[in-house]
Amino acid sequence: MLLSHSGYIKDAWTCEILSKAGFSAIDMDDTTDPALFEGSLEDSCNAVRTLMQKAEDAGLLIRQCHAVMPFYTIDKTEQEIEDTICSIERCVRVTSALKIPYTVVHPFVYAWNAPDPTKDAYLWDLNTTYLKRICANANDTVLCLENLPRAGGFLKNGAQMATMLEKVGDDRLMVCLDTGHLFSNGEPASAFFAAVGDRIRVTHIHDTTPNADHHLPLYMGRMDIQNLKQAIIDYGYTGDLDSESSFLRKLPPHLRTEGAILERQLLETLVP
Repeated sequence: MLLSHSGYIKDAWTCEILSKAGFSAIDMDDTTDPALFEGSLEDSCNAVRTLMQKAEDAGLLIRQCHAVMPFYTIDKTEQEIEDTICSIERCVRVTSALKIPYTVVHPFVYAWNAPDPTKDAYLWDLNTTYLKRICANANDTVLCLENLPRAGGFLKNGAQMATMLEKVGDDRLMVCLDTGHLFSNGEPASAFFAAVGDRIRVTHIHDTTPNADHHLPLYMGRMDIQNLKQAIIDYGYTGDLDSESSFLRKLPPHLRTEGAILERQLLETLVP
């Protein structure tokens, strides 16, 4: 299994510290910025390639990146939603052109806690259409759809994820399991693996508490980590393990290397 950590390569300290701490790769968060994809395909590729080179110079692989983030649709116009989908499409064209192995994509959500009885049908229709569109641009990258947290999220459990995969019906769409998001909704990892285990290509690993999304390091929340470890074994998962804790950003600079070493050691406890 390859161990990686999420981060912004534009933060000068990130790549150096993760490399010193023994991580093999970085999940590039810089690609969530729509401004990267406003120009020509060539310009966008050059900008992302420059970021990739910084990681590679530090000895890190780029195995995955986050695509431009969708937003809450509750107060957005149809044109604003369309503009965002176009930004995500351009992002996927770039990651495909650069042959970044995995591009993590997120569903649109209506609003975290809006009591609207029509929102579920609306979200299923919107996201199915949107995901089919971006799949058409994923020729040399695999799209990994991420589950979301808390009561107002979307695709919160394995059964819903399996339904979405069936609705989209495209083998270019796989799954990113976010463990903290899953636990915040009360579903054990074993249930998620049982529903879509053969489609999971990357995992975002962080701990949390029920009904919250704290992005804590492993063993610092209340997630059932033993259940996660057993699911990894039972379903033969061999994909990337990516630490998505916000721990390092909260540490003073002189403690970040030691913090990254600790995170890598914690992540290693999941490796069979």
